[in-house]
Amino acid sequence: SAANLSTHSAHSAVSNSSQKSKASHQAPVANGPAAPQWSVSRRFLNFAYLSEPRGADSDEPLKPINTFPVSVQETLVIEDLLSVLIGIDAKYVHIRTTTERTSVQATADRSLDLSLADLVDRVLPLATYYVRVVRFVEMREHYEFGMVNHALCSALQELVREYLILVAQLETQFNEGRLTLQK
Repeated sequence: SAANLSTHSAHSAVSNSSQKSKASHQAPVANGPAAPQWSVSRRFLNFAYLSEPRGADSDEPLKPINTFPVSVQETLVIEDLLSVLIGIDAKYVHIRTTTERTSVQATADRSLDLSLADLVDRVLPLATYYVRVVRFVEMREHYEFGMVNHALCSALQELVREYLILVAQLETQFNEGRLTLQK
């Protein structure tokens, strides 16, 4: 009986400490529910992977893009741009957080043909803006930031959905061979 009592009190102390640690992970909210911890800790759900060094996808070294003909360079760059436009790092076009980790920068391979590089440089700000908007929405959509921020983030999420539909349509055109950088 005494052993049961000490086991019960030890179990109670452990559950109390685990409840306290769970409560410390969530910010106190006066008028709404708190976001679960996984919504900020999963790196692929919150663009945290952009700050990590990119590992090699295969054992083969990446050939410099200037070793390909211009038409092939354009195809490779369009494929990479479609990934970067939705926040995914690619082979010849990269998207990374800057040293402050508050800003995002998209860059293309420097050996790219100059005419293609100019067109790519015109498109790259879209990738940067997309990641910034999605990060803002992730950070400010919770109730603790107020109803105005919640409504703003909801409207921004609708715009992001439309943007992702546009990128999906561009990818369909690319797969059908009807997309060029000029379009």
